[in-house]
Amino acid sequence: MLRLFCVCAGVLMGLALSPATAADADERIATLRTRAVALMTGTAGPVGGPRHRQAIEALDARTASILGQEVALDLEGLDDVAYGDRIGEFFNPAADLAQAYRTPGGRYAGDPAVLERIEAYLRTGLPAVRPDQPRKGNWHCYVIRAPRSLAVTALLVGGELGEDLRRDLEICIEGLMEGMQLTGANAASEARNHLFYAFYKGDADRVAAAVAHVLPAIVIGTSEGVLEDYAYQFHGRILYAGAYGSGYVGSLATIAYLVDGTPWEIPADRKRILAGTMLEHMQWVTYGPAWDLSVTGRAHEARRNARGLLTAMLYMAPLNGVDGEALRAAAARLAGDYDGLELEVAGLADAVAAQTPPAPLAGFRYYHTSDFGLIRNERFYLSVKMYSKWMQDYEYLTLLGRDGWNLSNGLTYVSLGRGELWDGPGRSPIRSWDWDHLPGTTSRIGANPRNPDNNISDTGGSLNFGRSDFCGGAGDEWGGMLGFTLIPTHGDFIARKAYLLFDEGLVALGSAIASTAERPEPVHTTVAQWAAAADDAPLHVSGGRTLTAWTGPQALDNVRWAWLDGVGYVFFQPVTLHAERRGRLTSLWLDHGAAPADATYAYVMLPGATLEATAAFDAAGRFEIEATAARQAVHDRAAGVWAAVFHAPGAFGPVTVDKPAIVHLRAGDDGAVLAVQNPCRSREVVTVTVGGVPPVTARPSEAAVARDGDVTRAAIDTALGRIYRLGFGAAGATVAQQPREDLLALHDFAVEADSDPVATILTVRLPKGLAGGDYRLSIRGYKGHELRDLTAEDILDRPAPDVVRYRWVRPAADAGDRVVDQVDGSFRFVLIAGRHLALDYFSVPRFDADGNALPLEGMPKDNTRPPYE
Repeated sequence: MLRLFCVCAGVLMGLALSPATAADADERIATLRTRAVALMTGTAGPVGGPRHRQAIEALDARTASILGQEVALDLEGLDDVAYGDRIGEFFNPAADLAQAYRTPGGRYAGDPAVLERIEAYLRTGLPAVRPDQPRKGNWHCYVIRAPRSLAVTALLVGGELGEDLRRDLEICIEGLMEGMQLTGANAASEARNHLFYAFYKGDADRVAAAVAHVLPAIVIGTSEGVLEDYAYQFHGRILYAGAYGSGYVGSLATIAYLVDGTPWEIPADRKRILAGTMLEHMQWVTYGPAWDLSVTGRAHEARRNARGLLTAMLYMAPLNGVDGEALRAAAARLAGDYDGLELEVAGLADAVAAQTPPAPLAGFRYYHTSDFGLIRNERFYLSVKMYSKWMQDYEYLTLLGRDGWNLSNGLTYVSLGRGELWDGPGRSPIRSWDWDHLPGTTSRIGANPRNPDNNISDTGGSLNFGRSDFCGGAGDEWGGMLGFTLIPTHGDFIARKAYLLFDEGLVALGSAIASTAERPEPVHTTVAQWAAAADDAPLHVSGGRTLTAWTGPQALDNVRWAWLDGVGYVFFQPVTLHAERRGRLTSLWLDHGAAPADATYAYVMLPGATLEATAAFDAAGRFEIEATAARQAVHDRAAGVWAAVFHAPGAFGPVTVDKPAIVHLRAGDDGAVLAVQNPCRSREVVTVTVGGVPPVTARPSEAAVARDGDVTRAAIDTALGRIYRLGFGAAGATVAQQPREDLLALHDFAVEADSDPVATILTVRLPKGLAGGDYRLSIRGYKGHELRDLTAEDILDRPAPDVVRYRWVRPAADAGDRVVDQVDGSFRFVLIAGRHLALDYFSVPRFDADGNALPLEGMPKDNTRPPYE
């Protein structure tokens, strides 16, 4: 059970959150209550528009369905997981009915039968969530899911309930909401629930505490949450924009919307972080009616549409201090993919659709914090997910995400905007999906372990950090080059994989593919796994061959190109292409054998191409390629692009590097743009020499430039895998760096721990110049929950500039729950300085009765802690 995490309003980060007088507080809370009710009943925006009418009709239909069901909560015979899930879901119908009861214009507005059914749900379910009842299953059901529905129900109809039932409801809610101890996306959901309940109760202190609790979550950090290039990760180093990230911005945008213009208003710099996350990352990784599969965490096997992002944009757009125009234009584009919107935002979406033209979104992005790059335009979306020691592979938790072993092995996610992967309107992947043949991946077929069927934790085959220290990408606004050394967690092989992303698709190169063990399973590189619109969609292959239906894998010899349902595949040399059809899903792959020694591959993917264009595409005529252990490189003759993944110093065309690097040069008659990245992510100078280009007209501050004739030498002080762009001549004068925050100094943050049976001495190295400033140090448990903030009273001494030693007197070992009252094992140590966050880890051993430290093996383990930390 979670304890109260006290946040002192008006103290945390210097915010004055409490109103001056009780009368002022009452008036402001009444205003916020009215605003929240308007939001939940669809009257916060214009009413009567097409989306608003559709939302009312959907609510009426849902209400009719609920009224036709029996109210029963049968918990007998359920295991703990099912028990908790049943509790977490049970009160959802009550909240829906409360919404219908209060919504003007709905068929059930003010209907006594609806109120009676709400009371029936409460009488039936509340006994199971009383403070004295066991809480079986996942904590999420009791801290976020059930309180969410109950708080909304209380806000909308609490005043119309009988006194006894209302008192019962309040006792249960307050028991479930006894404290705020969560962090990140979970903190946002938790605080939103507290906020709705505070409006119902008229509790200004709870409003202040809820807002103060989420402010530490609205930061840009060095790991997890919003990162310096605005990518979003959660539960460790896992891309999660399409699940937790969507919930994160959705909950926080709701809070920001509700408290805007009050003493509890979210500060403008924090609102800009939310807006930046949506605009610089999240909108880029949605296409058509779905999120990119690569950014959905363990939810890659569950429903994944982007309505949550659309909702967050609609809430944020009217707020002060953000780029409302950009948010409205992005929301207008997203809204075009969805007909059925929630009542809360349907009217807001109608207003945006009527007033703002949708903004097209096209170009190249590489997120250096996340081993992830993409290109998109009006014809297609294409992304590549890579793997290194800085990232984890996938997550298997609460029986979700079981088959994600190969997601990081070079997954190439492609969409033409039809939601091709999804069965129905973005609900789940089609059932015939082959997780061993994910498109673009190299894998040893059948070598992955099976995750347990009864798993509700993060054990099993998931959450493994990679072993490769080479991964990266570089590019300009129109295209880029990606590459990594794949050393998979399972499979016992190695491969070097590279990709040129250009305006018609990608060039995929593989080299140095070698087995590292004697195993019978074959190593495959999957060229495509595509869900066509129909089961009998023809697969066209060079040589006049057409396949519409076949049984089992087929080996097609001497293939120069293939085309299926709007996507073309062109090979640089004739290959034996293996093909399998499962329903409307077709997989195409190359077989490197069970023991490859130095295998290679090279092909072009053309999303949105016609059959005729694919057959006529001359890969060797357009592209000059190299694919060796030392270098993978592409010269795009048509676009004037020279791009290379250098695993060692070397040269390709006009470009020479003195260290491993990824480079992308686009040159024309009026100038050039050069993008450079250090894929080893070390802090060192990488020197790039470019011949035949005009003088530099734009460069980042980290680049020192010298020129000798028509040769330019750029010495770039690289760090953290960032991309650095230089412009040459007129064409390069306006080159822009990809948006990011500068968190380099925060990577110096570190902690060392020395423990005895009573206390732990924490020696903290702070970023330079921060020791005398305003910052917060927080100890968090191995699952990320808040335990304790360090204060000035905990300081022992300051042994050096920027070094502070603290003494943490740990609670008694038998204090309670091993999670929320954790006193030993692995801990997270968090620095929050303004809107920035840094993270390090430390461990505390368990001590026996004689005061001897016991081995750390078998103690609480933090799965987000990299093995190299």
